[in-house]
Amino acid sequence: MNIYKRELVIRYKSTIFWSIGAVLLILSSFYKFAIADLGAMSSMVKYMPEVIKVMYGINDLDITTLGGYGGVTINMLNILIAFYGLFLGFSLLGREKKSGTIEFLFVKPIFKKKVLLLKILAGFTIIVGFIGFVGLVLTIAFISQGGINSVYIFRMFISIISNAIFFYSLGIILSIFYKKFNICIIVFFVIYLEAIFLRLMHIDLYMFNPIVVFSGDAVVNGQNYLLLLSFLLLSKLFIHIALKSVKTMEG
Repeated sequence: MNIYKRELVIRYKSTIFWSIGAVLLILSSFYKFAIADLGAMSSMVKYMPEVIKVMYGINDLDITTLGGYGGVTINMLNILIAFYGLFLGFSLLGREKKSGTIEFLFVKPIFKKKVLLLKILAGFTIIVGFIGFVGLVLTIAFISQGGINSVYIFRMFISIISNAIFFYSLGIILSIFYKKFNICIIVFFVIYLEAIFLRLMHIDLYMFNPIVVFSGDAVVNGQNYLLLLSFLLLSKLFIHIALKSVKTMEG
């Protein structure tokens, strides 16, 4: 079977699982907003510890408004999307290493670089489909609560697709040098905890953290497109390094 098609076939079940998880998160979040007492919610946030506000990304958002509450939902959704991106990117080679089929793939009469490139392209196809579906559900959720402006929707899509691409490419580069997915979990939490620490300490470097660049706060208050572009270029660099490095792998 063609490598590109093979990747699509073997990953559709896991993609459905992650899609269901994303939909449940969106529906539960907007249901809570629909039935919430906004006055009580505002009071709760007012007395909430600063560390909790930073963890949920609500320190700069007014969650009594649809846009602000939507920003919090996007923050939670982006964590799920980041893990999915890491999982998908790492599994392109991680799955083959674990099952022992990487040697079989790399002795086929095509270059190692082409094998990985086809797998990466298949992953991008899955990412686009996944984000398109999740973004559509999120848009419908906003419309069901009274709607949101087109600029907000545009920023939202830019945020979640950029987040997915960055962590997908990060998963790919990690799979070149490591065999276990544990490294992806460690790297993600280092990035996440760094964002929390820098914001709590009011250190401006937090703006350069990917969790912040792709956050709901950026969707609500305006994105720094230069920083966002920088992370997309970094994603391209990760993939370039992976394609170069795969030539030295055994097989």
